[in-house]
Amino acid sequence: MKQSDIESILAPAMGISAIDAFISRMQDEETEVMLLYKISVERKDKVGFHAAWILEKLCGKEPAYALFFIEDLINDFNKFRNKSTIRQYAKLLAKLLKLKNKNRLFEDLNKVLDNSDSSHVIEVCFEQIIDSATQFSVKQMCCEVLLHYKEKEEWIKEELDEFYQNLSLINTPSAKSYRKKLHKNLSNV
Repeated sequence: MKQSDIESILAPAMGISAIDAFISRMQDEETEVMLLYKISVERKDKVGFHAAWILEKLCGKEPAYALFFIEDLINDFNKFRNKSTIRQYAKLLAKLLKLKNKNRLFEDLNKVLDNSDSSHVIEVCFEQIIDSATQFSVKQMCCEVLLHYKEKEEWIKEELDEFYQNLSLINTPSAKSYRKKLHKNLSNV
């Protein structure tokens, strides 16, 4: 499938069933995975978000697909401007890092995650947490990523502790629930 064909499929509003249907009809995995990733980087609109959403769902079902683009994603993380795209890729990274920490990823993907420079990811995640215009769901996914790096640098844990304290100022059920989860994760050192 050509990039323009994929973009036209991704242009209309998509729900989870449309995402699942797109995933099930992918034929040439590497080519289409790479095209989806390229679209997610180039397009700043809902088409780019839909491409990221498909990749997050695809890799959630079968993490091996992430090997096609994960190194590029980590290097390009600071290029994304669409908050929904950032949320989907942060969700994907959090899932992969969780699987890695539980020794449930295959060796090649572990090596890429171990050898990649995560500075762009950490920087963007903190920018999203600090940005008052960022939706809570994006902040939450960025926190989930940062939790995996809290042992890497002491200041990351300190900043997450501060974010945890500020969550008490957000009076929504999701913030209250996440505050409890974050506290538990920050306490497990």
